[in-house]
Amino acid sequence: MRDRRRANMIVSVLAAVGIVAVSALMYQDGTFDRLFGKGGTATEAPAPVNAFLGTKMANWPEGAAGFVAPPPTQVGKYSPGEVAAFTEKVRAMLVAARLNPDVLTGKTMQPVLDLFDPESHKDIKGTPEELGWARTLISPKVRLAADPPRVTGSMTIGLGDRGALLAKTNFIVAYAFHHDDPRRLADPTDRIATERREVEYLLYEESGGKLWPGAANGFTYMMDCAAAKEGLLAPTFGRGRVSPTTGPAAKHDESYYLDPNNPISDESCS
Repeated sequence: MRDRRRANMIVSVLAAVGIVAVSALMYQDGTFDRLFGKGGTATEAPAPVNAFLGTKMANWPEGAAGFVAPPPTQVGKYSPGEVAAFTEKVRAMLVAARLNPDVLTGKTMQPVLDLFDPESHKDIKGTPEELGWARTLISPKVRLAADPPRVTGSMTIGLGDRGALLAKTNFIVAYAFHHDDPRRLADPTDRIATERREVEYLLYEESGGKLWPGAANGFTYMMDCAAAKEGLLAPTFGRGRVSPTTGPAAKHDESYYLDPNNPISDESCS
């Protein structure tokens, strides 16, 4: 099994989302209604808001649909059918690790462990931060919104050590979090946190159809730094907009961090 690089490099600065976001916020906070004489009373409950409206993530696929596998082809001695079966195992792993509610809330890691070879379980241990490569863990201080996470990225298939099938996955998952009145937030990204993970998965002939983990790397963005230092994911809810960030100034704009084709940044919360 190859050594893993568990680098959880973290980015902490939010960027502006432009004119589209401004328009979305005007809609969310009722500005358009007031301009056109359609304002409600102060006692009305806030209307539901699409958490990703006005963000660069709005058009990303929802949930499992974003974990796209390449069309199956012959890879070494493995037939297209065998490759297709392998990529479905990898997709199942990604869904378990990044979307399963019980895994996200820390109730259990069993859906993830069930897909790994039992012999590999001895290496899947550590602190929440050290296990970020294996699964996403939401801070217990927050809860996810009803909007499904948005996903973008890619998967490539090749051969690994000892002739194993190898999947290199590179996906960004954007999570929206509940807020009692999101129209009061200054920016729609204030209740979103994203996580990018580059993780390799291998399938050896002798592993009985179970996966092995390979090299891994990743970082989080738009997140709360205090939670991130504990290996947990939470949004800022705009706190970074009214007080200095605890991390360094961002080296790139928002588009850079939300593009999985760009190299993973070496920035982190300090």
